[in-house]
Parts: sequence; structure tokens; C-alpha cells
Amino acid sequence: MKYSVFTSVALLLLHLYYTESKKEVLDSEKIVEEVNNNPDLPWKADTYGYKEIDVAQFRREKLGTKLPETKPLEEKDPKEFIALASVPSDERDRIGLPVNFTWLDPKTTKCPVNHIRDQSNCGACWAVSTVSALGDRFCIQSGGKVNHNFSQEFVTSCEFNSWGCSGGFMDRVNQFMVNVGTITGGDYESDEGCQMYTIQPCGWPVTHRLPCDYGTAITPKCKRRRCNNDWYKHRVEPEEHVYKARHWFMVRSNITHSREDRAREEIFRNGPLTAAFLYNKIHAETIDVVELVKSVNDDNLPWKADTYGYKTIDEKVLKSRVGAKLDIDKAPTYNVKELMKLAAAPVLPPDADRDRLGLLVNFTWADGKSTKCPIRHIRDQSNCGSCWAVSTVSALGDRFCIKTEGKDNEQLSENFVTACDTRNYGCSGGFMDRVNQFMTTVGTITGGDYDSDKGCQMYTVRPCGHLLTDKLPCSYGTAITPKCVKRKCNNDWYAHTVEPESKIHKAKSWYMIRSNITHSREDRIREEIAKNGPVTAGFLVPRDFYFYKKGVYVPKTTWAWGGHAVRVVGWGIENGLKYWHVANSWSSKWGEEGFFKILRGVNILMFESWADTYGDTKVDVDLLAKTKLGVKLEGKYVPVYKNSNPRKEMQKATLKPSDTDYMGLPVNFTWANKTITKCPVDKIRDQSNCGSCWAVATAAALGDRYCIQRKMANWTSLSHEFMVACDKTNYGCNGGYMYKVNNFMVFNGTITGGEYDSDEGCQQYSVRPCGFPQSISMPCSSNYGRTPKCKNRKCNNDWYKYESEPDSNVFKAAGWTFVYSNYTHGREERIRDEIYRNGPVTAAFFVLNDFMYYKKGVYVPSPRAWYAGGHAVRVIGWGVENGLKYWHVANSWGTHWGEDGFFKIIRGLNTLSFESSVTAFSLPTANSTA
Repeated sequence: MKYSVFTSVALLLLHLYYTESKKEVLDSEKIVEEVNNNPDLPWKADTYGYKEIDVAQFRREKLGTKLPETKPLEEKDPKEFIALASVPSDERDRIGLPVNFTWLDPKTTKCPVNHIRDQSNCGACWAVSTVSALGDRFCIQSGGKVNHNFSQEFVTSCEFNSWGCSGGFMDRVNQFMVNVGTITGGDYESDEGCQMYTIQPCGWPVTHRLPCDYGTAITPKCKRRRCNNDWYKHRVEPEEHVYKARHWFMVRSNITHSREDRAREEIFRNGPLTAAFLYNKIHAETIDVVELVKSVNDDNLPWKADTYGYKTIDEKVLKSRVGAKLDIDKAPTYNVKELMKLAAAPVLPPDADRDRLGLLVNFTWADGKSTKCPIRHIRDQSNCGSCWAVSTVSALGDRFCIKTEGKDNEQLSENFVTACDTRNYGCSGGFMDRVNQFMTTVGTITGGDYDSDKGCQMYTVRPCGHLLTDKLPCSYGTAITPKCVKRKCNNDWYAHTVEPESKIHKAKSWYMIRSNITHSREDRIREEIAKNGPVTAGFLVPRDFYFYKKGVYVPKTTWAWGGHAVRVVGWGIENGLKYWHVANSWSSKWGEEGFFKILRGVNILMFESWADTYGDTKVDVDLLAKTKLGVKLEGKYVPVYKNSNPRKEMQKATLKPSDTDYMGLPVNFTWANKTITKCPVDKIRDQSNCGSCWAVATAAALGDRYCIQRKMANWTSLSHEFMVACDKTNYGCNGGYMYKVNNFMVFNGTITGGEYDSDEGCQQYSVRPCGFPQSISMPCSSNYGRTPKCKNRKCNNDWYKYESEPDSNVFKAAGWTFVYSNYTHGREERIRDEIYRNGPVTAAFFVLNDFMYYKKGVYVPSPRAWYAGGHAVRVIGWGVENGLKYWHVANSWGTHWGEDGFFKIIRGLNTLSFESSVTAFSLPTANSTA
């Protein structure tokens, strides 16, 4: 296609206009003026001669580090940062470090730590900071003997895993410094070292510098160790002038020191370190409240919304009202209609007021009839993210009042907890497990709402903003956390100036409410509320929840802004939908006089957390799940496979030619192969209708390792009967935690013992096989097998040579560890390497209902499968079948299930969290089992 000259000029002008219109430009003078005129900021700004700065150009030229988390930063009030960073009087020198310290002080070192480099318009900050920090450490730790500048030119140009002037990753450049290192070299035209920086300084300040060319500088060409400094004594840098790091690590907190303290200690002891942070120009989103409320009310939802007098509102104001730190930050995607079907109330006779558990169909502690305690009292956290403290304190107070039949009905102080629970973050949020622990160890004192004249320590954050018509508007962002004054009272009308010991309210203990073998989590929560009083719950909050007015809340979207903690006071049914009755902490003007209803029984927005998924079945799958699955899994949300595509999962796990043996490991390997070992790794156990998989897998894996590593010709199996019966930290046939049984194997170990009626070892398994397959096995009873009685080391095998197992036949583990990825190898490779070198490992995973019926092939969850429970197994190898990578796994459901008791599961995708909790034992020295 041909264009005329005029057409070409027009297109060029249009392109230029479009490009210019898309520019984001900062008004330098305005920003500097705002900073310098703000009395709350402890720093000053300068324009450096610029009237305006192009944001895109600034990012390209001056920012270059690639961070794993690059979402927009949340804007906070500067006062909050200053308050958090202020040094309290009791923190000075508590770990023996100076309050003020810098390596720039010439009294501290003679090394040139004060030398500042200039990356110019090249995004090489990742290389410059790393090289500078390494050079500082060489100089400091050698007492000034190694006093060279190291070359950022060499690293910027030759670290091919990063992107030169276009940016780089800190972990990659750190590993480069370990593997390759750097050579000597100084700044641009400094005549220092072998390889000087070749990018000419520009742009800061604009008054006496060359202006930077628009865009990022071209990455220098890698010349390896060839020098570009004609005055240097070598043409090529010799080996003795190549400087490497021995290793690198992230500075993390530990059980005794926070991350801040660890970083200070590391700097003080060893020298400067590197840090990466996010630059962002914050654009707060303004929400059209009228449009949002209209969309909710026009939809066919079982609840209604209200604008509360707002036409628009800044999202920061709303975010200041949530503060619960949850383990998850994203809710599963829901179909509203499906949720409402699942939450439909069961059909009961017209006159029935109780359900199958004997609990009332509708019950709430806030009805004014169930108790005289002030359960209906609604607190107002204001624009402080203290919901974690408010809900906890309120629930504890309710329980004290209910238990004492109204005698102890004083309001407890959320101000004390918000301010003094130093393991949490005050108005910036908190973790529920931490505040619960605080309530058991420290407790709280009495105290009421803002200006309520109740109790010792009233809430000090002034109410604001939720109902626009009758409240002060909230200041922009989150309120400042109140100062901890310990038990000192702020209520002049109170009888004491300091709260006496007798007024401190503590919890005896706390626990998570989980399902058990007879009751679902929903039923357990209802039972707990009815018996003992309100409970707390944390959930993810979508934006439409802020404008809830009445009805049973179901979110239009599950995209959440943060976590929120509330007090659950009851339950009921409305228009055929089951709901929880919940007290919020956004004042009595919000919602239904401060309360709201939310869909019950479907774990909406993780409100109940870890609820089972529903599905149709033609057999008693619940029975199979109860009797065959026994691992207690915690800490992660169960993956949802309802909408998964097995074909896509299979494509992800398809073996590529480059995957073959690149670690020097066989493509197909299993310890069940008799040509590899004579040990009975191929032996399959049968846990029967006892949820003892946690013990069976552990005993079998430890036994395999003893046999393989000690090369024992006549190996006797280890007894899982002993572990099921005697590990009192777990729950026998009702299930167990893998970390607890692993610790049991380290401290106690196990004895010898075989299968039911096997006449092998000291303590045989006493639970009779049943259920797989139904045609040749006894049917399993409808309950768990009864947990065997612990007989310590007394034998139940009449044919065994001892009546009680001697010390010499007690087998312990020296230690255990999770098999995780490291810098050089992924988790899959680490697991394969561990199995190949040392023997089988254990794995715990989430079992879906279709797994019960596995027969052969590589297992991939089917699209409509639903969660049945947690299970532990023994991983003995890996392989490839029809192009699919798999793990070779020994189950504990007898040899008639699966492939002679074994199964294959897709490898490398962490399917059903299979690779997340793999553990491996180490053995004691060869001359002793203990």
C-alpha cells in the first residue's frame, strides 16, 4: 500500500500526538513544595533543576530491580510510619547494638564505604548495589587490605540471567557473585581498576549535567575479564583479582530476633547489605457508590445495599476498616446461584424448631431473650484496622458474662489490646492466632467505647465516617495506633487510676473449630456457639460488603481488599437460606443495627474456612473418607478442582526432551524394583477402617530407609500398631499430624511388628482388614476402627522370640525435614534426589472422592471431584508413562486396591498439594538405632 507524502506526515503527527497524550508527567516543583511544607515528614525534597519529570523515563532509567511482588503499594499516613519507626525508651540497645551506627563514620572504618556511584540512565541498580556491598565487606573484613572498587560494568554486561540496563533480579545477581564473581573497576573515566563503567553520567542535577537521552542506555557489551582502562597494569584481569562471595542468604527473622534486629546485627558484624524496594506513584481509586449500590439492588440477590449518604468514596477510607491478617489473600471464584442452592435450608416439618443435632433452627445470643448480657452492643473501630482486637475482646467478654450468668458483665478494652499486643500491628492490622495467644498469656482490662466513661481504658480512636450524615469524615488513610500505657486508666470517672490485677480478664486457652468424624465444621461452630457463647471469624471482604444494609449477604464478586474479623453470635434461616448472625464493628448505624447475615455452610469468602466441597455420590463415600483418610492438614486452602481441565494439567506435566536425566537421575526409578534392592519396599500394608495412614506411611518409610541404608538382608517390618496406640500427641484411628508423628519417631521411635495375623515382629497390627474389594473382604463397619490400646513395648505376637521388645530393637530417626526447593533445584528435583540417595519419603495430600476408585494409570483429578479428606502415603519412586511424569506411590489400602496397592500421580505440578508436605528422615549413626 502506498501513501502520499501528506498522508505520511499526518500519520506521523497522529503518532506523536498519541504518544505525548499518553505521557505521565510529574510536576516537580509542586511535589517538592508539598513535601517540604508537610510538617509530618522528616525529610526534604529538591527539584534538582527539573520542572517536570516523565514517569516512564524515570522508571526505565533509574529503577531496575525486578521484584517478585510488584502490586501497587498501599498509601499510609506519614504519622503512622513515624510512630512505628520511633525508638521507644525500653528498646535502646536491648540486643547490645548502638542506637546510631553507620559504616560511613570514619571512626568506624577507613574503607571507602562513603563512595557513591552513578548508574546514569541505565537500570543497573541491581548490579551497582551488589558490587558495592560486596566490595565494602571485603575491605571491612580484611581490615582494609582488600581496598579495591569492584566493577559494576562487568556484572551489568556479563550477568546474562538478568537484563543489563533493563533491570535485573537480586537472587540471580547474588548467585552470579557466588559462581563467577567480579573484577576490579571504577566509575566512568576514573582510571581505577580493570573495567571502568562506560555509561556517561547524565541528568542529576539538570543544571550542570548533560541531559539524559530519552530512554534507557544500551547495555555494555560483555568483554569478560578484558580491561578497558589503559592506565591499568594488566590488559586482562588475572585470576587473583577475581573476587567471589562464598554464599548469600536472605536476612529473615528468627525465634529470638525480628527482621529489623537481624538486619542491624548483620550490618554491624559483617558490613553493608543490599535491599530492594518498590517505587510507586500512588493513584487512589475513587468508588462510585451510587452505581455500586444500584448494581447490587437491581440484581436478584438476597440482600440490599445502602449508600450511607455517600456519592463517591475513596478506597483508602474503606480499606482502613479491615485489618485481619489472614493466611490467604484471595477467595475462590463462586457461582452465586450454585452457592445459594448449596446453602438452601433442609425441609423440616412446619412445627419443628430443632434440627437433627437437637439445636434450634434459629438461634442468636443477641435476641435479648437468650441472655441478659449485652451481646447486642456494637462497637465502632472507626478508621483503625483493629477489627482483630475488637472482635476478640468482644467475644471473650460475652463468654465471661454468659458463663457467670451476667455477674461479670463489664465491657473489656479493645484499646489495651490494640495498643499493647506488640506482636500485631495496631491500627494496621493483626493476626488472629497472635491476639488469641495474647488473650491467654496477658489478657485485657476493662474499658468501653470512645467517650463512654466505662471501665478503665476507653477506646481512643474517634468514630468517623461510616454514616456520612452524622459523623465526622474519616481522615485520609488509617488512624494512628494508640500508645500502650499498660494498665493505666484514661477514664477520669473510673474508680482506679491503674487497673488492679483482679480486673484482668484472661482466656484459659483457645482453639480452631474444625470438623470431626461425626460433625461438619458448620455443625461444630453452631454447637460451640450454643454451648459456650459467641466465637470469632475471619473472612475476605469484597468492596460491596461495605454497603450492606439488610438480608443474607452473598458477594457479587470474590475479589477482596483484605481480611476482616467479626463476632459470630448465632444462626438462622431467612427466605429458605441458611445464614450466620454476625456482629460487625462498624457502629450500630451500619447494616442491621450493626449486625449482618452471611450465607452459612458453604465457607463463603473463607468465613468458615476449610469447609468440605459438596457433590453427588451413589455409595457411602463419607464412610470411605472417614475410615481411609486420617491426616490432619493445616495452613493451606484446599485446592478447588471443580472447574479444572485435566487435559491442561496433563499438558503441563508432559515430559520434555530437556528434562531427561539432566540431574543425572534415571528417568524411571522405583525402590519397589527387586533388581535395585532386596528390601521389602514393595510390601503394601492395610490400615483397614482405621484412619492411621499417618502412622502406616511413616513406619514403612523409616523401615525402608533403615533396610536400604544399612543393607540389612533379613529386615523385619516396623510396627505402626505401636505408633497408632502410643503416640498421644495424635488421635489414633481418628487421624494424626505428620509433624507430630515425625517428632515421635525422633524422640520415641517404634518397635518391630507386621500386618494383621502376619506373625512378624513384636507388635502386629490389630485392626482387621476390611472393605477393599467388597467382594472378597469383610465389609467395614460404619465407624472408625477402635484405636488399639497402648501396651508400650509388650508384644502381641505369640511366635515372637521376646515377650517385650528389647532396647536393641527400638528404631528411631535422628531427625526429619521437609523437602523443599533451593536456589539450584526445584522441589520436584529435590524430592527425586532425596528418594534416589536415601530411600522413600512420606507425602500428605488432599484426597478427592474420585481417588477412592483409582485402578491404574497416572492419576489426575477429574473436573467434578470434591474434597474428601487428608491422606498420607509413601513415595518410593518416579517415572514417565505415555509422556506423563508421575510419582510412584505406595498406598495403605491393601494389595487389591489400585495397581497391586500402588498408584501413580501426576508429577511436578504439586497436584492436591502432594509435593508441599514431603518429609524425609535421617538415621542415627550405624552402630546404634537410638
